[in-house]
Amino acid sequence: MNAAGTAVPSTELVGFKGARVGALGRWLSGGAAVVLLLLATTFPLWQAKLNAPQYPGGLDMIAYGDRVTGDVSEINLLNHYIGMKPLKWNEIPERALWTPGLIAALIAAAVASISRNKLVRRILCTMLWLFPIGVILDIQFRLYQYGHDLDEEAALRVPKFTIWVFGPTKVWNFSTWAWPGIGLIFLLGAAAIVTFGPGIARRIQKGRATSATMAALLLLGVMAAPAMAQEVPHDHDAMIDSEAGPAPIKDAPEKEPEYRNAIHLDVDPSDDLQLVLADIPAGSHVVLAPGIYRGSFKITHPMTLVGERATLDGEGASSVLTISADDVHIEGLAVRNSAPGPVGSPAGIAVRGDDISLSDASVNDSYLGISVEGADGVRIEDSTVTGRGGGGLGDTEHAVSGSRARGTRADMAEGRGDGISLVNSKNVLVAGSSVIKTRDGVYLSFAKNVMLDGNVIADGRYGLHSMYSENLTVASNRVSDNVAGMVMMYGGEMLVIDNHVVDNTSASTGFGLLVKDVATLEAAKNVIEGNRVGIHVEGPPGGTPEGQRFVLNTVALNGVGVAVFPSAIATFSGNSFVENYVQVVPFGGKTAPRVSWVEMGAGNYWSNYRGFDEDDDGLGDTTHRESGLTSRMLDENPGLYALLGSPALGLATSSHERWAPSGVGIEDPLPLIEPHSPQVPALQETSDKSGAALWISLVVFGLAMIALIGGARPRGSVLRGRKLVDEIA
Repeated sequence: MNAAGTAVPSTELVGFKGARVGALGRWLSGGAAVVLLLLATTFPLWQAKLNAPQYPGGLDMIAYGDRVTGDVSEINLLNHYIGMKPLKWNEIPERALWTPGLIAALIAAAVASISRNKLVRRILCTMLWLFPIGVILDIQFRLYQYGHDLDEEAALRVPKFTIWVFGPTKVWNFSTWAWPGIGLIFLLGAAAIVTFGPGIARRIQKGRATSATMAALLLLGVMAAPAMAQEVPHDHDAMIDSEAGPAPIKDAPEKEPEYRNAIHLDVDPSDDLQLVLADIPAGSHVVLAPGIYRGSFKITHPMTLVGERATLDGEGASSVLTISADDVHIEGLAVRNSAPGPVGSPAGIAVRGDDISLSDASVNDSYLGISVEGADGVRIEDSTVTGRGGGGLGDTEHAVSGSRARGTRADMAEGRGDGISLVNSKNVLVAGSSVIKTRDGVYLSFAKNVMLDGNVIADGRYGLHSMYSENLTVASNRVSDNVAGMVMMYGGEMLVIDNHVVDNTSASTGFGLLVKDVATLEAAKNVIEGNRVGIHVEGPPGGTPEGQRFVLNTVALNGVGVAVFPSAIATFSGNSFVENYVQVVPFGGKTAPRVSWVEMGAGNYWSNYRGFDEDDDGLGDTTHRESGLTSRMLDENPGLYALLGSPALGLATSSHERWAPSGVGIEDPLPLIEPHSPQVPALQETSDKSGAALWISLVVFGLAMIALIGGARPRGSVLRGRKLVDEIA
């Protein structure tokens, strides 16, 4: 006490209370950090979503400390055809560091919470910060490595690229958005709490914590916002990566070639468009006002041509628009009415230059829709080609001999040429486009490095027709209602993945997927349904079973599921053969000697398999056999195809499958008990409608029967019925 008798706080007592507050702050910070570190083991460290037109819901990749989940298999399959190595978590060395690193972080947080040595605390806090930072740097390194270590022999070669660990990246037509996971936020939060928690506690004790606390909470909120958001709003079209290939001109006008004398010019239908195109400087940007521009037009130097509801009408004279220059970009242009053909092969748009992009184009009433010949680096995106339609498409010559069959009499009469023709061209992308009512939807001849992605091809002769092409990727297309779906002949290095091939039912061809003498082809995760023949395989001469692989395809509701010739050399595994009238037809003999129905210890799913799985390993315990009787009958009498599905042919097939001796037809020694391939979309789409129709039919039938019985029954029976009801009551 002082001289006045007032109590004075002891300096030792104040120091003791401050020490207690500091220790409590460290202990609470350490405990909170330990909880966050433990929670980080159950939440993602990093997430990414890949968006593309053919995947409306996007593809997800989610990385935890000890595993990677999401659509990894689908992403690996897509990466396969651009040469990226598959993501195999068990082959990444860093995975072994996760558990030791987490244990070290827990120890560091605990020791830092009880230690009063400033140097020790600083070292331990630094370790806690290095842990999440190391995770971020390692993910970024792996993303860089995957985008730069590309297989030069891949089906489609693309420039090397870098996917950024956070934020947007665009590769071809895929836009990737990546953000930190909640687990990574917890790791950062643990480091922040151990580092700054005791200081915040002291400021709280002294009443000066407002600014520091708000700053810390704001920092954590900024870091956690992307991870907590269900949907991250962003503009996919604006995500431009110069390493990922050319982008549509509408998304990146700044990417246009810059010339010193380039101009921006608006053109009216009253102007002489051909004179304008011939006289403007290279690199100019030409915008066509709405209206019809009549005549035949040629582009002879680099430029950008944008049509704002503008139409080029060729008036039936020749090709409507011919591009003979390099570095030309066309957007939003409608083209129609080329010469009738086939003489001169006139086209709506004829591409003869390199580095050409066509976006949001519409081609109608032309012999050839878009003709690309001798070009390198062409992109056709979000465009529509509608042919002249008409019937009488002649496919007999092609079906028998495999020849081109151009210029048949029916084609001349109808003026019906190919929708998109790629001849002697390379590095071509056709994506998100529609081709209908043409001869061949997409025709390729001696093409190289071509990708067909997310297109709709319908109502033609052959949906896709490839001759002598190399490095061809066909992904996520719908090919329907053609004389034949996909016809792949000669050439090699082909990948056919995630397509829907349906209702190609011509009596003379009607193939879903025909593969003839293709050196190397892999078909995976396709749905092939409702065709006359689902998959038809011939050759290749001198090939190997590894050269033609059919994996995880659904072959359903076709007349013949698979037709294999004696020359066929292929492997089928993981496929589902569902309710085809005849599952397999080995033409030319009882068996297909060089076709294997098992790979990597698994066969295929057969809807007519009658075996069992006693050991519950997912594989049938008895061999599945497909009868050779129907195969031989169809081989000897092709006219019997008209009876597929008939009771007589079904009875003959069932009887033979029941009584035929072992070794007849084909054998799958390891059949799958459950299907693992994609579902048939048509079944899902029509189930609700057919169910509703069934109930409506039953109700109508019931009402009709009530009316009929009520009108025909004698009055006395009604009275007796009422009396009986009264007695029962």
